[in-house]
Amino acid sequence: MTDVCPTPDKKRYATAEVAEAAAGRSAISIGQQLHPYQCPCGWIHLSKQDRAPRDPSPETVALVAALGPEAFDDLVRRELRGRAHPEEAGALRRPEVATRWEAALRLIQIDLEGQFAARTGDRSEASMDWRRRASWVRTSVAGRRKEARACRRDYRPGRAPEEQAAAAQANASAKARRAEHVDGIVEASTSPVEDRELRRQAGETAIDRLINAHGLEFSRYLAEECERVGATLPSRVRKYLMADQVGDAA
Repeated sequence: MTDVCPTPDKKRYATAEVAEAAAGRSAISIGQQLHPYQCPCGWIHLSKQDRAPRDPSPETVALVAALGPEAFDDLVRRELRGRAHPEEAGALRRPEVATRWEAALRLIQIDLEGQFAARTGDRSEASMDWRRRASWVRTSVAGRRKEARACRRDYRPGRAPEEQAAAAQANASAKARRAEHVDGIVEASTSPVEDRELRRQAGETAIDRLINAHGLEFSRYLAEECERVGATLPSRVRKYLMADQVGDAA
């Protein structure tokens, strides 16, 4: 969010809506479709390159799945900013990678909410500018997490592709049945398996809401549990907690 812009001469836009409108006007004026992307500087620019995800090759999926923690985190952040290669972005959406993708996005969300909490009460011009741009990132992260959960929902390690497809179709059919209502009455009841999936989704949503409301408290609990089991605390959470301790000391 505070990176130096690699393309400072490009026009910058604060929201996706404004950027999309500008892209539409540019298509008329220059006869070429432009595409918005999130820049490391925090603003949105327009590019001639379409960075939308596309179906990856098996080799690309294998490479993305084998990335180390730092490289994978870098890819996730580049994809958020629209700077990932389309095949890499597509690989993140493969069921066998989506679980790791969602976990990385969750850490980014925790870090972002901690930054919002740290700026509570700060009404300076710089802070308000940061909030405008960070709000776009917050929305993007939430949307990506929802997409990642959908991508991994039907995946089971070791299951054949045709079985994966059948499970996805079965879950889609079950979801359609749950959506059918007549005068507010559900026509088809859910099975125990479907009910467990609904409870899992509700639990994840509740956790997300808890993190959004109590980011700092959650970070402290995460630090305690990592220490208890001997796990390494994510660097972003560690830096955020250190900044909070400095603030308390001041």
